Amino acid sequence: MEKKYTVIYWSGFYYKINGKKTFAKDNIFQLKLKKNQTVIFTKIFSIKHFPYKTDVAACKKEAFKIFNEAFRSGFSVLIREHIRSWDKLWKKADIIIGGTANLQQNLRFNIYHMLICGHFDKGFSSIGARTLSGEGYRGHIFWDAEIFLMPFYLFTFPRVAKNMLLYRHRRLQKARELAAREMYRGAKFAWESADSGEEETPEWARDIDGTIIKIHTHQREHHITADIAYAVYKYYVATADEEFMDNYGYEIMFDTARFWASRLEYNKRKKKYEIKGIIGPDEFHIKVNNNVFTNMMAKWNLITAYKLYCKMKKSGSLSKNLKKKMNLKDAEAKQWRTIASDILIHIPKNKVIEQFEGYFKLKKVALTQTDENGILLLPRTIKPKELGKTQIVKQADVLMLLCMLDDVFNIKTKIVNYNFYISRTVHTSSLSTPIHSLMACEVGDLNRAYSFFNVSLRADISNLYGNTKEGVHAASLGGTWQAVVFGFAGVKIKKENLFITPRMPRTWGKMIFSLTWRGYAVKLEVTNDVIKIKVVCSKQKTISMGIFDKLVCLKTNRAYTFKRPVAAYREKFYSYCL
Repeated sequence: MEKKYTVIYWSGFYYKINGKKTFAKDNIFQLKLKKNQTVIFTKIFSIKHFPYKTDVAACKKEAFKIFNEAFRSGFSVLIREHIRSWDKLWKKADIIIGGTANLQQNLRFNIYHMLICGHFDKGFSSIGARTLSGEGYRGHIFWDAEIFLMPFYLFTFPRVAKNMLLYRHRRLQKARELAAREMYRGAKFAWESADSGEEETPEWARDIDGTIIKIHTHQREHHITADIAYAVYKYYVATADEEFMDNYGYEIMFDTARFWASRLEYNKRKKKYEIKGIIGPDEFHIKVNNNVFTNMMAKWNLITAYKLYCKMKKSGSLSKNLKKKMNLKDAEAKQWRTIASDILIHIPKNKVIEQFEGYFKLKKVALTQTDENGILLLPRTIKPKELGKTQIVKQADVLMLLCMLDDVFNIKTKIVNYNFYISRTVHTSSLSTPIHSLMACEVGDLNRAYSFFNVSLRADISNLYGNTKEGVHAASLGGTWQAVVFGFAGVKIKKENLFITPRMPRTWGKMIFSLTWRGYAVKLEVTNDVIKIKVVCSKQKTISMGIFDKLVCLKTNRAYTFKRPVAAYREKFYSYCL
């Protein structure tokens, strides 16, 4: 059997009698104690993995040094260091919400689970769909990692976000092989990825009614490739990490664009490029044509890759090694732009966007029953295998698009699509409610925004889906954080600037939290009417930031207080009711 990784385990044992410490030479020994005499047993162990080292002797030496330092320290010293380490984490990650003790506890439960699975190991691993808390999905990596979880790390611990993207880059060659296997160019990432980056999706699984069904996501849910490119670009915008882009990011952006250029089919009659036989985020509908989410994300991927290519070329930073390695020429990059402009996407102005070709012709089903949390229930008369013939939606699909490409769509388009799809979505995935909460905030439907958030918040601590024993839902954890920070606190990246426009529940009072933005620590205390902000940096600098939808210049290490223009608040946040 091939040895791929090195894991070193060290342990030691000691006991104390009358304050005297004795190191045990063996795990089995005898002690003579007097009546009422106390003995304290302490065992210290250390487990360390070395994913890229092959020198076992050197690994043992390094691991023993870590263990021995802990073993020779007093237990109280270890406890103090442990508490100090956690204090540092919570100082960056905590969100304090005024007047909501129970909600505060539940939110910290979610944040805690994200903290314990965040790590940096140079891309050796990422974060699975059930984090470190269970065996669900066998630890596989989905789009949950980049789209739902990564924003939390991006704005609190960017090094962890970088690690998640390095995980993808280390498996880029396997993604190229997956694309070539299906006669495509570029890189096609696995729907479920593990150690090697090979496709790990099982062929069969249980449906929502417990029956065994054939799985098609690995063959047709291609949007994950654009999702990863999207995460790379968001990381770049939020960190300005040019070194990462030069060494890893641009290669991912260009190879994913290359995939879409080959994946799209040209329809001569329509004079448009199409994506046929696909699955969008809504997995009730299989093998559909021109899912708008997938088509738009492919378009975004191609255009963004082209713009980055032009930017690099203009600045002279386009690496000759990268260009040679990828055999990348100007003509190919220009073709990305041409193809993108001709992708079949029908988005009527201020009207409902058809989720995919033929969706509007499917059977309309009135969803009238809800559970105790206000979530629409599937009618008992409809079997799971019949869902694909109806307009019932599993989770956010069109609304997911409006959320991710927020800049592209105006508020009227968001409102009309929100109202249409919210009455057709049953949220049988934990991914769905936090996105609907975020979108409800965006359109001003704050009542349902809070209801959806409350379901997302309690998904695991209350075991709402009945399967938390398989592990907490990573996407729900990250999505809940997004509902709080992007939704209620109104934080968003708009035109590559950070904007903050709160729309909080009235009972919250205020929120206190911190963000990391391009190397700065941004400390915030917000209410619906007032934003107190301080941008901390070791040097005196000026930074642009959007406050209440207006771009302002802030000097670092100086506290500012901004009040919301009352007229602007009423116009925007009551538009939904009007």
